[in-house]
Amino acid sequence: MGEMSAGELGKHFDISGPSRTHHLSKLEATDLVIVNRMCQRINYSINTSFFDDAAQFVIGFFQEKTEIEKKSILLMH
Repeated sequence: MGEMSAGELGKHFDISGPSRTHHLSKLEATDLVIVNRMCQRINYSINTSFFDDAAQFVIGFFQEKTEIEKKSILLMH
């Protein structure tokens, strides 16, 4: 999808400009989006590294859980 301005993003959501700006600033503060300021224009893009890290955490959690379950089954036999 690439970068989009707040106005371009607004075409996809039924919220007011001030609400959109508020939410985008919250997303920026939590590093969920990357902000690229070029003169008067501000473009937003998804911070994929944040989501990659979150996905790796979830995968690791379930892998650890699976390993613990396997060890428990082995100990029961």
